[in-house]
Order: sequence, then structure tokens, then C-alpha cells
Amino acid sequence: MFFSPNIKSKKGVNAKWHTTPFPTTEKELIGIFTGVSVEVCENADIIELYTNGNYGKGTKSRSTPQIMRSESVAQNLERIEETLALCLEEAFFLSYYLKVLRINNIQGERLEWFEMLQECEAINRKKGPRFYHASFAVLISCNEGCAHLVAKNIKGLQRIAETSDKDILLLDVNKPSDFQMGSLENISRLAISESVIRRFNYSAFVQNKAQKQ
Repeated sequence: MFFSPNIKSKKGVNAKWHTTPFPTTEKELIGIFTGVSVEVCENADIIELYTNGNYGKGTKSRSTPQIMRSESVAQNLERIEETLALCLEEAFFLSYYLKVLRINNIQGERLEWFEMLQECEAINRKKGPRFYHASFAVLISCNEGCAHLVAKNIKGLQRIAETSDKDILLLDVNKPSDFQMGSLENISRLAISESVIRRFNYSAFVQNKAQKQ
């Protein structure tokens, strides 16, 4: 039997669109890294990214870009002023893997992949950003001393967990003495140990205990 997925339409989507999962243009698209997201400013680039994969959100509409809601896109290119905001995961995927997006900094200088990694903060999400907000506050250490495991620092982390309603994820990265980050493939040489500091929920603890009895 042929499998037919149940696809829900997004707000503002035109039923006449014939989309593909990836951009098909040979032209290099340009985005600007703002520190929070990557914004695409050119209308033609916005149309290409949104009609081929539904990448990003309009910065004003917070959903389908206004330029895509028009029946005749070509007639409204000059009247609509809205950029397309790509999340960092989308931007890196389009830039590094598909090689269709050029990411510049505010000064207009091109960012290489290792510069992108340095500019972006690490955040761990459960099932991806479409379903949940960040589930963990992540602390990464490359030092052998593991200063964040000192009792005083652990208490501070627990306080953060209580006020932010998140769990703390500690990552200790151990790398060989001759390690150099020449490409993403070198990540396989790293050894990473994980520790999770969870918030103690007294109400849930009492309920679980009562159910077991």
C-alpha cells in the first residue's frame, strides 16, 4: 500500500506552491549572522529558501514571510520590507552541507565553518526546537581539573537549575594531545563524558512514592 503522510499546512501557505525539500538554485544565497539567528535580506533569496524547504520565519510576521502571502510575488518585491530569520541549525545545514548559503558577519565578511561554531552558543534540545524550548543549560569544560565539580560550583549550578526551570548538563571533553580541529570529521577523536544535575521535584517524588505503595 502506498504511504501517504498526513501533512498539516503552515499558516499563510499557498496551496499552489510546488515545493522541494532543498533549494535548487545555482546562485549563492546570502545571510547575515546577527548573534541570535541568520537573517536573509534579499527578496529573491527569501523566496528561494521558503519555497524550497520552508526554511526560516519572517521577522515581522513570525511565520510565513509576507512576501510569500501575495498572489503575485513579483509585483510586491519592492513594497514588502521583511527579512527571513533562519535558526542556527538551519543556517549551518544550508551553508556547510548544501553549500547554497553564504553567511556573513555584520561587517559583511564571510564566516567559515569553524568561525560559525565559535560564534554560536551550544544548546541541547529535546526532539528539536520545533517541539520544546531548551531542556538543558549546558556547561562545557576542556580542562582536566573539572572546576565545575567543586562543591561550591555545584551549588551555584543547582541554583541556576531552580530559577531557570532547567536541568544542568555537564560535558567534559577529553582530546588527544595532538588534536587539531581541521575538519568536522576530527570530532570522532574526542571523548566526551556527560553528567546531569537534575532539579528535585518534591511533589513528583511524593506522588511516585505513593503510586508504588
